[in-house]
Amino acid sequence: AGVVKPSTAAFARSVRLVGILFCSSQNELSQKFVRRLEICYRAGLMLDAAIIAVTVESTAEEAAATRATLPPDWASLPFAQTGRAWTRYGILGTPALVFVEALSGTIVRANAVVDVMANANEPATVLKLCGVEKPACWAREQAKRRAASSRLTNRVSLKPEELLSAFRSADVDQSDSVSLGELRGAFRTLGLPVSQSTLRLFRESSSNSLDFVEFCVLASQCRHLLQPRDAERRRLLAIFAESDVEQFGFVGMDTMVGCLARAGIWTNAETVTIVIGRPIDDCSEFDFPEFSNIFERLQLAAAEPAKPQ
Repeated sequence: AGVVKPSTAAFARSVRLVGILFCSSQNELSQKFVRRLEICYRAGLMLDAAIIAVTVESTAEEAAATRATLPPDWASLPFAQTGRAWTRYGILGTPALVFVEALSGTIVRANAVVDVMANANEPATVLKLCGVEKPACWAREQAKRRAASSRLTNRVSLKPEELLSAFRSADVDQSDSVSLGELRGAFRTLGLPVSQSTLRLFRESSSNSLDFVEFCVLASQCRHLLQPRDAERRRLLAIFAESDVEQFGFVGMDTMVGCLARAGIWTNAETVTIVIGRPIDDCSEFDFPEFSNIFERLQLAAAEPAKPQ
């Protein structure tokens, strides 16, 4: 029981399966598989399964180094218990992945490495091979349908009468000007879900108020950001829209990290916070321009040659 259901916050939520991953940072194939498994996990496997890592190393220090390379939301066994797990599941080498039922600990798939390697982008297939006939990750298919009807993937036409109506609704005190703080709601009615951080990018002056002309110019600039023409940005927009479950045009930090993984950037919340350059809490939300900007900055950082020691 200690191996299958350890006392850790990662297993506090209800899941159907536990994937016991045997890996090593000293094994290149093992590290490649970990990245492949993370794609599958972020793509929807997490809705039905939790991952617990068994670091197969010779010393506690090496095991700690391996754990540091794994996603932070994956649990791991204490070094002292790795030998027991290795024997319990008859593991002969790494990488290895065994799926067991979360409640009973019964093995349902002893060699799931092949399943994940062949179906990393289709977590529902992996779960079906484990006997889960109606996986929750089918919600990803629903997400794709949501994205097709999302305001983010529909063209926005800024008609003069709509702009004037949105401006007047935001100009509560009838001063013929609106503040940046009042813009978010007005822009959302126009089909332009953008954050305060994105709005500030276009404000060259220190003034916090906009007249109607400035309001229209800013709306046009935001529409340009939310309706990209190049193929790469459209790909990113589709990924973001699929993850926008509430269809508000914003995602939280966990979803942001998942979006980045699906786009090809494997990172964590700490790194994203550093890139953003401002404090982030559990209530923080990000719009598509912020997601696109973070993706591009992380992509550039990954492409830079390593500095010599």
